[in-house]
Amino acid sequence: MFSETSVFIKRHPPKLSGRICLFFCLLLLVSPLHARVATSDWLEQGINDYLGILFSEPEQAYKDLMVLIDQVDEQTGQDSVTRLYSSLTLHYLHTNQPEQVERALTQLLEFSRSHGSTDSMAEALATQVEVHFIQQEANEAYRVIVELEPYLDGIQQVRIQYYVHNLLGRIYMQDNHFELASNHLHRALEAIRETDDERTLLRTTFLLGQLSRLHADMKHWSEAEALVEQALAHAHDLAMPAFLADYYLLK
Repeated sequence: MFSETSVFIKRHPPKLSGRICLFFCLLLLVSPLHARVATSDWLEQGINDYLGILFSEPEQAYKDLMVLIDQVDEQTGQDSVTRLYSSLTLHYLHTNQPEQVERALTQLLEFSRSHGSTDSMAEALATQVEVHFIQQEANEAYRVIVELEPYLDGIQQVRIQYYVHNLLGRIYMQDNHFELASNHLHRALEAIRETDDERTLLRTTFLLGQLSRLHADMKHWSEAEALVEQALAHAHDLAMPAFLADYYLLK
């Protein structure tokens, strides 16, 4: 039986824009939350530290990532290892190293399928979706989404819930599948509302902006206006000019 996404596989790849690139960069900033599965604190903290300097010191960040990989052993929590391999794959993706992306993605998928929990599989497959989408391989992205779907309701970590549903919502929004986009973006927002840390406001602001665009595309003007007003208020609190300019244009 075909899933809800399989009918979209033959569509043309969506066009990428600066907003999409910003979106995927923000995905890298998500911190681990409510990890109730096989994680290792030292590795989770190491990945957080890597993300903290990724944009200001990319070369040092990559070196730090390699050190973490060298420290992994059989006792390291499998879900943290999955996150590490996902971070490496996305690092190569955003630094335009396609051959390294392929190797890292293969390593990630093989590890998750051999050792992974539901969370591990969901993160690995979502990473694969993101790689295909950024590389404008929409057919392949949708095929992997079909494989990812059975894992969605079993994800335990809020970090992964946010990552997966945010990613799927953005993809469906780009392909004008508004109801599916709305469902996933709201599930991502629900995940955020379970958190209260230094990145909660950033994630909330970003999703409010996405939802306001979605409602504008659906010609739900009053809903779009209310959401963009909330996003603007948060963006002022964050003092982020890029968000402010984008949301004022939307308004």
